[in-house]
Amino acid sequence: DKVQGDDGFSYGVSTGYDLAVTPHVTFGPEVSLSESTAKFSGVDASRDLAASVRLGYVVTPQVLAFGKVGYANSRFEVPGDHQTLEGVRYGGGLEYSVTPRTYISAEYQRTEYEDNFGGRDAGVVGIGFRF
Repeated sequence: DKVQGDDGFSYGVSTGYDLAVTPHVTFGPEVSLSESTAKFSGVDASRDLAASVRLGYVVTPQVLAFGKVGYANSRFEVPGDHQTLEGVRYGGGLEYSVTPRTYISAEYQRTEYEDNFGGRDAGVVGIGFRF
């Protein structure tokens, strides 16, 4: 997690649903909640909520490439107060099916915030379970 040029570690959960549009194309919603350890100029990056839509392409039976775009709402803590900013989040990545119900993923996310705050970059790795 990189905010205003300073690095941190982010952790959280995501959930979503993929609909098969064609045998090789998927589309669906995704929501996420995360927390960050990134700090810059006395400000702590904190709670992050996001809602996105994903468009995926089945490269092989085990590999899904995807892109996403959506809304982000992030809280930044300063001593005794906090500021919440909204922005647009976009990115993309790959999922690899380890089993029919388990996958690992890697993705890049970029968030552009309002009020000329700047952006946020994140490299995300995860383990997922299909139901």
